[in-house]
Amino acid sequence: TAADAIGHNSLRLNEDDGRSEMLYDLYGVVHHQGALSGGHYVASLKSDDGQWRLFNDAQIYEIHSRDVVDSSAYILFYIRRDVKNLRSEDL
Repeated sequence: TAADAIGHNSLRLNEDDGRSEMLYDLYGVVHHQGALSGGHYVASLKSDDGQWRLFNDAQIYEIHSRDVVDSSAYILFYIRRDVKNLRSEDL
C-alpha cells in the first residue's frame, strides 16, 4: 500500500503501458506544526550521506528515518531512482 511505501521511504508505481516498474525514494518532507489558522513550517531532508536532518529556522537536528513521516507531514518530495544520480548535463 502507499502507506507502507511511505514508511519504507520508497514508492513503487505500476504502469499499465508495459513499462517496467519505477521506484521512487523519499528525500524531503515539509511539516506543518500548529493549528489550521496558523502555525510553523519546518523541513526534513535526506543528505547525500543518508542522514535525515530537520531544518527549523536557524536550528538543524539529526533525526531518525522513522520520525520523518508523521502526522505533521504536509508535502512529501520523491525522486525517481533511475534519475537521481543524473546531472543536468546528462539530460
